[in-house]
Amino acid sequence: FAKLYPKVLIVNYTYKTNKYKMPLLNIVSINTTGSTFYIIFIYLSSKEEEDFA
Repeated sequence: FAKLYPKVLIVNYTYKTNKYKMPLLNIVSINTTGSTFYIIFIYLSSKEEEDFA
């Protein structure tokens, strides 16, 4: 399936750059036609590993 429909998944974690000083997690995908779209855009309560699960 992955060979027929390849995608690029971009994960970006930005720390303490917003006015709330909360970690921001962005996950964006690029499909085979070159279109990009957000999968998730979320503020996390902390930067601990458990918050990413």
